Amino acid sequence: MHAGLSTWETSSTRLHAGLSSGGNADSRLHTGLDSADARLGTRKATNTRLHAGLSTRETSNARLYSGLNSGGN
Repeated sequence: MHAGLSTWETSSTRLHAGLSSGGNADSRLHTGLDSADARLGTRKATNTRLHAGLSTRETSNARLYSGLNSGGN
């Protein structure tokens, strides 16, 4: 049974690494939106709403990772 738990922990670590990569992608997208804001001030409100959606996704990832920690323990 302990070996099974170790496998679960390893899977959790791999999934968390994927979630971190997703966060990096969100950051890159937000950087792109900032650049667009500098060129097109009229688009700023739309870009801000989109970034708010990305922040919600990061929060969901944190909750999922918290659940994985509970499963690993």
